[in-house]
Amino acid sequence: MKRILYICSEYSLGMMPFAANIVNIASESKELDVYVLTVSKGEVSYKNYIKDTLIKRHVDFVGSPANGIARLMEKLYDYRLFRAIKKIVDEEHIDYIHLLTADYTLNQLIPRLRKKAVVVYTVHDLISHETAKKRSFKGFFFDRYIHWGVKRNIHHADILVTCSKEQLHALEQAYPSKKVRFHRFPTLITNGITGGNALCPELSAVNKYILFFGYVDVYKGVELLYDAFLDHALFHTGYSLVIAGKGGWCFERRKDEKNVIRIDRYIADAEIKSLFKNAACVVYPYISATQSGVFTLAYKLGTPLLASDTPYFRDNIKDRVTGFLFKSRDKDDLANKMQELLFDTDTAQMKKNQATFYDEHYSAFRVMKEIEQLYT
Repeated sequence: MKRILYICSEYSLGMMPFAANIVNIASESKELDVYVLTVSKGEVSYKNYIKDTLIKRHVDFVGSPANGIARLMEKLYDYRLFRAIKKIVDEEHIDYIHLLTADYTLNQLIPRLRKKAVVVYTVHDLISHETAKKRSFKGFFFDRYIHWGVKRNIHHADILVTCSKEQLHALEQAYPSKKVRFHRFPTLITNGITGGNALCPELSAVNKYILFFGYVDVYKGVELLYDAFLDHALFHTGYSLVIAGKGGWCFERRKDEKNVIRIDRYIADAEIKSLFKNAACVVYPYISATQSGVFTLAYKLGTPLLASDTPYFRDNIKDRVTGFLFKSRDKDDLANKMQELLFDTDTAQMKKNQATFYDEHYSAFRVMKEIEQLYT
């Protein structure tokens, strides 16, 4: 049995369900003995995602420092986390150390980790996404530092892993001497989501809405959806546009804005089921998408889906079967496809197709078998 130590040092709201679901699935394997080291901050904790049976066995939680200066120093050189990793590796005789969550703070320490075990690194974004043109010096500095740290991690790791077929080919070409592995992106569905019955209080009086869900960032193309919605009375007179997720506004709001609801906060798992099930459709107008599991929420919860035709979405969404695709960056095509989806489509059949596709492609057993093959 191979002993795997998973490192989850980043606790962003998008990263946590991704990493936790991989850990939970891997722990079911008879070929893997799973250990986990996570970093959490207050209520934003992996304890909310990792299953109880695993927490009782092999999970160590390292809390993020409350002091701002100490937190900054750990972003630059996380020796405290390194010591925690070293302790587990030595005591439990770990075979593979798998960094799941970018883990750029360890970029200067990976060469030392390689002396202890084989280092596996999950690559999220080989090429950086689009960012806002106007950024603070702090934001610019950290973006550059994260990109630099990721590049160093890729360079030093023994095995590279990705959930994107497009990125798989790019990594194989860029790093021909390295082992590069693929496994499908795990579902983002959790027990907290499927068992949740809470309603978003911001939507208590809203009956019909078009949904964007997720952290709001430039590369996700929310401005494209916003403009398409406001440009067509067919949409903004019959529906509300709900933009749910942290991130503020990454674009300039229009003076003619109407029926747009911005829920700029963390959306609890217990609220997600009602958020999706009550939506007329969910739209993902991404400008670029390397790997993401956002569509698994629509598939499992039965929400009509519209997404841009980036290569990653094309690989995971069957056009006019499990969802609609529109030309990336094309606002007019987005509007046309959204109109067709809302007014001229048998969404009941689409929901059946989504459920079938989800069961066939995102079963825990199937993902588990792919994860087992990473460590060869």
